[in-house]
Amino acid sequence: CGYTKRTHLIFSYKGKNVLKKQDLPYKQEDEGTSHLYRLIVKPDNTVRVEIDEEQVYEGSLKEDWEVLKPKEISDPEDKKPDDWVDDSMMDDP
Repeated sequence: CGYTKRTHLIFSYKGKNVLKKQDLPYKQEDEGTSHLYRLIVKPDNTVRVEIDEEQVYEGSLKEDWEVLKPKEISDPEDKKPDDWVDDSMMDDP
């Protein structure tokens, strides 16, 4: 990508572009040379990226992209303090 010499991999999911957490190797040493980029998405949510038919990355959509929102695990010990006020407005002490 331009002068930063980075290759980004962006996956579109539910109308949002999701950037891969780490960049791919930069393969454009020679200016003016065209390259063939191929993204293969498999049914088990793994992906493979090839540049000029050379594999440069293989991994998981779930682990390497922030496609799914992080799950929150409810803490059964979590509770409001005894002096908690639920009113939207309260007096300033």
